[in-house]
Amino acid sequence: MLLRDQILAVVGTTSRRYCSVSTALRTDGQQGSSREHAPWALLDFGIRAVIAPSYADIFFNNTFKNGMLPIAIPDLSIIEKIADEAKAGRKIEIDLPAQEIRNERGQKLTSFDVEEFRKHCLVNGLDDIGLTMQIEDKIRRYEERMAVETPWIGDSGYLRRRRRDGPVKVTAVPVPKTNRGEEKDEPLEW
Repeated sequence: MLLRDQILAVVGTTSRRYCSVSTALRTDGQQGSSREHAPWALLDFGIRAVIAPSYADIFFNNTFKNGMLPIAIPDLSIIEKIADEAKAGRKIEIDLPAQEIRNERGQKLTSFDVEEFRKHCLVNGLDDIGLTMQIEDKIRRYEERMAVETPWIGDSGYLRRRRRDGPVKVTAVPVPKTNRGEEKDEPLEW
């Protein structure tokens, strides 16, 4: 029997669409580390989805950022039903596109909510960089337009330097002084 605020961890398979339950953790889903280390630790054990009555906000957000699915099911009787399936050694299917949890026979145990944007990212394996790369052509067009409209910024303006052959003379910068004329000897004060 799962107690209040305990979580059921789901060890992932190679598919992004479902996972099979292989272990149940007796851990509070609200307390402990809420930084990225908590999701990282779960990922290190192969856990790709976590089912709990609720989550701390930071942990909830960090699981998504690390490609994990946190499923909040406030009804403890449903969590117990899922845990019973796991304890009996039967697989649980988590169908993210359909937002359903099914037993080994394909019978729906429950449904769950997940934001459309987060579902899109998980199903397509997108992190923050992957999302940015989806609009790479728009970024390139913007940079090209800005180079024409603001030539004093970036590669097309004063920052573009001609290559010089041979040595370049570099003059020393005087050491900064205080308003009383004393040299500042600590670089951090410059």
